[in-house]
Amino acid sequence: MTTRRSVITAAAASALTGGEATAQTAKDDPKETIAILGTGRVGNGIGRHWVAAGHTVTFGSRTPTTEKAEELARIFGRKVPVTGLKEAVAAAAIILLAVPYRVARETLASLGDLTGKILIDPTNAPASPNNSYPLPYNPTWSAAEEIQSWAPGSKVVKALNHINYMVMANPKMGQGPVTITICGDDADAKARVARLITQSGLEAVDVGPLIGARLIEALAKLFSAYRYTHPDMTFEVHLRTRPNDLGPVQTRPSR
Repeated sequence: MTTRRSVITAAAASALTGGEATAQTAKDDPKETIAILGTGRVGNGIGRHWVAAGHTVTFGSRTPTTEKAEELARIFGRKVPVTGLKEAVAAAAIILLAVPYRVARETLASLGDLTGKILIDPTNAPASPNNSYPLPYNPTWSAAEEIQSWAPGSKVVKALNHINYMVMANPKMGQGPVTITICGDDADAKARVARLITQSGLEAVDVGPLIGARLIEALAKLFSAYRYTHPDMTFEVHLRTRPNDLGPVQTRPSR
């Protein structure tokens, strides 16, 4: 049996000096205000990169005084507060919904109006019932589309749902480039999420509008299916993009 690999904490980014260089860096690398909802392994793993990149990060928890919340305070220090859910999102432009899918609806309902906020959805719906093999729950639906309906004013971006939390925390464990596919209906929101992913040592590939979440979530099921067949193995995704030699995609005329 393989032993559990340790998660390596990301090093803090080096600060630039000099007025002109600092101003240019601020323009090219804008800092975000981020609320990470959930104090588990996903939020912890990706959040350390965003803190190291200089973003303002707040963790939101239903019970901010629990052992997990106190552990996060020890890891990140007092510069990264752990508050209630609604307090965390109040000043945030970007929200990472790092909670299990089964509690996503009630979590969003507790937050109030999220109009204009970017909502990153890394959730995965459960596998099809009555079948131990991890088939998609419903190929005509996605968790991300449902989450968009639960937070209609937000800008949902599907991302970070098909990666192991340990590789998320330490991408070098992937032993090569690791791709995160993303999708959403707002181009600016996707660009900002892609920047955060890149700053985490991962590659972001935009696959289109939010309906593409049906494919991205199916990709997560492929990950689970491989683990189902090979319990001692795992894999990461790397999409090697290149120019399309076949020319532009031909679309069918509407009827």
